[in-house]
Amino acid sequence: MNSDVVGTKLGKYDIQAEIGRGGMGAVYKGYDAMLDRPVAVKVLAPHLVWETEFVQRFLREARAAARLKHPNIVTIHDVGQDGDRYYFVMEYLEGQTLTEYIRQRGPMAVADVLRILRPLADALDYAHRRGLVHRDVKPANVIVGPGGCVTLTDFGIVRAAQETRLTATGTVVGTPEYMSPEQAKGLAVGSGSDQYSLAVVAYEMLAGQVPFEAESTLALLHKIAYDPPPPLRQARSGLPVEVEEVVVSGLAKEPGDRYGSVSEFVDALEQAYRGAGVGKAVARAEVAAPPGRIQTKVLEPVVEPARSAGPPPVQPDVAARAVEPAAAPGPAAPSRRRVPVWTWAVGAVAIIALGVGLAMWGGGPDREPAATARPTEVPTEAGEAVVVQPTEIVPEAPLQLGTEENPIVWSFVPSGEMERVAGGAEAVADLLHEETGLYFETNVATEYAGVIEAMCSDPPEAHMGSLATFSYVLAADRGCAEAELVSVRFGSPTYNGQIIVRADSGINSLTDLAGKTFCRPDPLSASGWIIPSLTMRAAGLNPESDLAEIVDAGSHDVVVAAVYNGDCDGGATYVDARSTIEEDNPDVMDVVTVIEITADIPNDGVQFVPSISEELRTQIIDGLLVIADTEGGQEALETAYGWYELEKHDDTFYDPFRQVLQAAGMSVEDLAGW
Repeated sequence: MNSDVVGTKLGKYDIQAEIGRGGMGAVYKGYDAMLDRPVAVKVLAPHLVWETEFVQRFLREARAAARLKHPNIVTIHDVGQDGDRYYFVMEYLEGQTLTEYIRQRGPMAVADVLRILRPLADALDYAHRRGLVHRDVKPANVIVGPGGCVTLTDFGIVRAAQETRLTATGTVVGTPEYMSPEQAKGLAVGSGSDQYSLAVVAYEMLAGQVPFEAESTLALLHKIAYDPPPPLRQARSGLPVEVEEVVVSGLAKEPGDRYGSVSEFVDALEQAYRGAGVGKAVARAEVAAPPGRIQTKVLEPVVEPARSAGPPPVQPDVAARAVEPAAAPGPAAPSRRRVPVWTWAVGAVAIIALGVGLAMWGGGPDREPAATARPTEVPTEAGEAVVVQPTEIVPEAPLQLGTEENPIVWSFVPSGEMERVAGGAEAVADLLHEETGLYFETNVATEYAGVIEAMCSDPPEAHMGSLATFSYVLAADRGCAEAELVSVRFGSPTYNGQIIVRADSGINSLTDLAGKTFCRPDPLSASGWIIPSLTMRAAGLNPESDLAEIVDAGSHDVVVAAVYNGDCDGGATYVDARSTIEEDNPDVMDVVTVIEITADIPNDGVQFVPSISEELRTQIIDGLLVIADTEGGQEALETAYGWYELEKHDDTFYDPFRQVLQAAGMSVEDLAGW
């Protein structure tokens, strides 16, 4: 397999030697002559490239993984194709795999185990916050470098394989010994699966062996799914019972019985080792449970300080356009209803009966119900008495929401050309109708303020809205929007900004920018100005008064070029905009350095007015998640909004933005006026 690769070139990379291989492909040491650096090149196994669906997913996942910038996650430099070979290029790491490390040392001291687990937990939680689940955490995918530096490798490929026909043939994708119970059962996985796999790694480092072994893969998967793990202290006598309890909790069969995050698992392990005497129950009590989420995506805020008892902190937003404040909503309005119809029999005599009925209906709270109204005797011309029985006065029930007569109104903001967005929105609504049977009406507002006003009107003119973070928080604080879904773009439901300077500028912190010239794409750029400027304020630097000059460069790549050329002392861009000029300036990553990365901010999403019932809301959400996983649905969502996927997240997902605002000494209403 790929035996003829050594000594050849893949793209611009010289392949020098094979480093290792597995079921997904082989890894080679390569050389990038243009940048004069060694690289690691992973080439997919030949049998995989014939699966078109897999290749497409692989490329998508590899690009998403390439956006991860963490000191304990291997950096992906490039993804490419050379003939029928697909590959991705990573930084070349000196050292050995954790598999070799464990084999050489046998059972390890708890302190040494923690030194390896801590950076891995940080790396996994970082990836989870950005919507990526590793799915193949194992010692072979961990490099222990000089000085004990630990690096996690191989994001993306396993997910691509698990979500294609490859698994339908009975192929086990991933390494069985480290699979979670949900993987063993073929169920959807989230961050808890990575936590389980890391707990297996912890077990192996402590005991010198994995918890489950069997003669066949099928028998092994059955054990993982249903059998309790063998007592850790049976293989490692003298180990504190508290340490064993934490590892067992990390190996819980149900994801909900594990810790809230990978770092919580490692925290609990460290507490147990330090002799704090606290187990899983206490650790869980101190950390709020994660918000609802779907399948493989688990995202948590980048900044996670303990929540205070006061109002929730806030997280920065994309919709930093001038949003006109919407009128504060009044009391929740009743659902729309038709005018009641009052029916009476007996021709002209009905007028008298109607008067009686209205008088009774207009009585006080102690009035008799209309159904018990007394019959009225009315004389006729012949002198006979006709008894008139009034019909019961019952207002007609409110018109049900989601019917053809009363459709659910979804308000959008154009993310591009108006006609194209409107067409995409209608296509999404049609697909959602086919999936749920509900009727939808879409409208496209000219700006976010229009969506806010439609949701905050009394009664609401829109039942659903698609708002970016800033606009959503503004509407949520006014009590007329509740978050449910967040879109995924480029593999992540969040984005962030970064502040860059020349490496030789002597500027090492945000406060060092005082008196300097600063470039931004434009004053309404969320990642290129709104969020970075709030971050500066939180650090004690007021951009408007403390910077010598603020220059509107017009685009992110121009900002990078201005800093690179020394025209601006600093600049704000998205992460990582430096790559936009790398082709013409190969040394840009060395010349331009990042001194600050902002908190992660949610993308645009789908929000509901509070008056929508939970049952109806769930029906809509489930329908959206289904169509977002189909080719037609993805195309419609991408046309309307540039969305690739949708994930379920509640209001707590916006807390980092609230925290940034709070740290900057501003409220969302201040920002609306600002």
